[in-house]
Amino acid sequence: MKLDEIKEQGLPLTRTVGLETDPVEPDRKREPVQNYYLLAIAVDEYKDGLPLLNNPVRDTDNLVKVLTDIYRFKAARPEEDAARTDLRTADDRYKDFKEPIWVYNDSDHRRTSLYNGAATWQAIVAKIKAIRKVIGEDDALLIYFAGHGLYTKENGQYYLMCSDSQKANEQSWLNIKTIFEYFDNYKDNKICRDLLLVIDACYSGSAMTGNSQQQTIDFSRHMLSSAMNDQLAGDGLPERGSAFANAFTYYLKNVGDDYPNIMRDPRALIDRFDMEQRLQRVPGPEQELFFGRLPTDTGTGFFEFEKFDKDKPQPFTLKESLVNHLDFQAHRATLEEIYKDTKNELNIITSHGYSEDLHRLANKITFRWMKNRARLDFDLDYCQVFEPVKIRSVADDLWQVLYRQLKSSSTDDGLLEDQQSIHDHLFKLLKADKKEYEGKTHVIITFYFTIGGNETMALIDRFCVEFSKLFMAELANYPAEEKTKLGRMFILFSDERQGATGFSSSDFASFSGTPPFNFIQISPFRGINENHVITWKNEFARTAQSRKILALDDWAILSAMMGVPGCKEFTCGYEAFVEKLTDYCGYNELERTILVKQLFDFQTSLI
Repeated sequence: MKLDEIKEQGLPLTRTVGLETDPVEPDRKREPVQNYYLLAIAVDEYKDGLPLLNNPVRDTDNLVKVLTDIYRFKAARPEEDAARTDLRTADDRYKDFKEPIWVYNDSDHRRTSLYNGAATWQAIVAKIKAIRKVIGEDDALLIYFAGHGLYTKENGQYYLMCSDSQKANEQSWLNIKTIFEYFDNYKDNKICRDLLLVIDACYSGSAMTGNSQQQTIDFSRHMLSSAMNDQLAGDGLPERGSAFANAFTYYLKNVGDDYPNIMRDPRALIDRFDMEQRLQRVPGPEQELFFGRLPTDTGTGFFEFEKFDKDKPQPFTLKESLVNHLDFQAHRATLEEIYKDTKNELNIITSHGYSEDLHRLANKITFRWMKNRARLDFDLDYCQVFEPVKIRSVADDLWQVLYRQLKSSSTDDGLLEDQQSIHDHLFKLLKADKKEYEGKTHVIITFYFTIGGNETMALIDRFCVEFSKLFMAELANYPAEEKTKLGRMFILFSDERQGATGFSSSDFASFSGTPPFNFIQISPFRGINENHVITWKNEFARTAQSRKILALDDWAILSAMMGVPGCKEFTCGYEAFVEKLTDYCGYNELERTILVKQLFDFQTSLI
């Protein structure tokens, strides 16, 4: 199946569709979009007894945040942002949500959110009419709907179920054609150059049933649906999102192109959708994305999203490049040399650096290396990641410190303050309670310490010997066919002592010979210097485009960013470099927070 056939006919965007031609090249000869309009519709609760849904409002809010933060779905005047309201204050169902759920109702209709009771048939149609009156010849409109959808075989029509739709009253259903027919005949009316409908609802592929009238002028009328015409659309567990919404939002948030176009590189969206379906914790309906022309007159163009600030890299893109390419070469080399797949049931890893954030980043690099090299799956939904255990005194017994940490978060009445009980409690966590989790339920325990000398090393040495003996004895008695179903045990020791040189082999004299598990001592972390930065910058340019980063080829710009104008040598801490880089890129507080969490927060991402 050729990609141009997919464009022509509108076919499912899944792994089953072969893509034998290169992606669509961007057409920069088009006149730029003058204004972007957004109509976001989501219904969790229906008035006439239709089943409640878990995630439409949450999903739509997540998407709208990305569109208004990163893309040109911006207010024409600052007063419009000030006038938005927070749904949490008006609807008790959302009062416990941590982040605001912004409801937009711009006076010029640039951005509108219709959620739950506000998404009536009359309100939706009235808003579409209002947009039609003001939208211009070179403007673009995105309409997003999440809720129930219905296809009737009798008349071959597809309907959106509004908040006041009644199951027994077809007149209360919103025919999808009612929406796009308001924007018919672009050739004569010159209204809304690009229209994209995105529908996350059951049977939504049916909305493209019918014939498109192809014209040779530059405009577009397309739709992206979360399911084919005979498929249900999964809603997802509460607060986890539908697979489609998660994938679409992720795609727009992380795509490297400044002008994303779904048909330019559909694989990125396809792959993320496939992954999101696998990550759903409960079995859902089989779904295939569907992208095609609406059954109306359409032209030669495609809806193109446009990022608001195209000079700076997006936080996710920058995080990926920093994790993959900024220093830590010695770290990876140590893993390459010492790590063994045959001994990875237990992994004891030591590291030395000057901050807790640096150790967290180093651990992410370790887990990413193991995922890529050893094919271990690291997912927060499956792993048991304990809060860091702090060694505060050289008199601490690590078993007692660990017991207190476990007991504070465990409901296991069998957990006792002795070594065997603590070990057995942790070993039990490696066992999956469902087949799909087998081999993924890893346990990660981190010990941090900032004090002590030989006494602290002796505490750690003794704990490692005692724990490893219990673990290997249990493993030896475990059925061979069951071992592959276990997760992996990771015990991480992070040395933050200022002025110390890190761990050495003499600190673990009790491990004579080669232990029967992975015992890895990572080289101490040093500062970031000009060579690290140049290597990172060159690697970044291979995979992403950002004028800000490319400009660092100019040594004057790079040295000024580092605060040493004209100097070709510098050294600084990792966190200090990230701060200088985000200042240089002009990151706002939200973007900076996203990047820092992605780099240093285990609760955001293990890798």
